[in-house]
Amino acid sequence: MQRTSHGSTLSWVTHAWVLARADRPRSWQLLCQALDSDFADLQGGTTPEGIHLGAMASTVDLIQRCYTGIEPRANVLTFNPRLPDELTRLKTTVRYRGQTLDLEVTHENLCVSSRPFTAHPITIAYRGHVREISPGQRYEFRLIAGRERDRLAKQRARADLQRQHQTTSSESLTQKELTA
Repeated sequence: MQRTSHGSTLSWVTHAWVLARADRPRSWQLLCQALDSDFADLQGGTTPEGIHLGAMASTVDLIQRCYTGIEPRANVLTFNPRLPDELTRLKTTVRYRGQTLDLEVTHENLCVSSRPFTAHPITIAYRGHVREISPGQRYEFRLIAGRERDRLAKQRARADLQRQHQTTSSESLTQKELTA
């Protein structure tokens, strides 16, 4: 990032997206810079030409898709929300496979409400918790807190290292037995 000139307002949004999981405070800062760019004329003289609609739409996309962690995967609408500390609640509406879904995300909960239309049920998921939701239904997931999420990630990493070490040790023993 130090070598980036940020000559385009899209640059701030792109970097905010990349940093969204690794450095949430910096991601939020860059998102705010992108939002302010046209109004505060951060690039010096481009504001009279008008707003950069692509950058503004990208900030909405970042908030709606990245911070909610929404992603369609194999006929399942998955969520992995992680709001910046500065954002306490996010409400948005998305359409997916004929259903209109109202989403509400906090640091503790994800609530998915399907509006009562005629549509087929869909499958939603959060961290392995899979639910079918029909029009008119509502489902709430309790989110894993940031510290708890980090603790679980470290546990998984340690377990992976142990498995790797055991595999390497087993292969070494097998090779020693073969050469003996």
